[in-house]
Amino acid sequence: MAGATNRADFSNNLGSRSFGLIFSALLAFIFFILFLVFDLLLPLLGLFSVLFLLVSLIIPRILLPLAALWTKLLRIVGYFNNHLILGILFFAIFVPLGLVMRIFGRKIINKNFSANQLSYFSSVKRQTDKQTIKDIF
Repeated sequence: MAGATNRADFSNNLGSRSFGLIFSALLAFIFFILFLVFDLLLPLLGLFSVLFLLVSLIIPRILLPLAALWTKLLRIVGYFNNHLILGILFFAIFVPLGLVMRIFGRKIINKNFSANQLSYFSSVKRQTDKQTIKDIF
């Protein structure tokens, strides 16, 4: 599978190291924001930040299972998040737009279904020549 991510994707030390450093920075950022803004001191969060930093610098291979698990979790969250956002956009934009257009009788495609009609092809009134071909582009 081309799109699948597994432990082999993080097999090099650079991938594990970057995962550990990013996670360490994220935990440190949360630690400092909680301390500075909310005056809440969570020493365990700071300890985990330092632990991730040390492990990612010294032995990044230890982080391989955690990096693979994190990637799988993000793929699952991303799948549901994409479908949720697309669903909200559809029901918030396209459904009301379609209902308003239907109420006012606006039809974007001027085709009415008819069992007697052989084709829905509409002939083009404009003839093509060298000048009209140039106008296309």
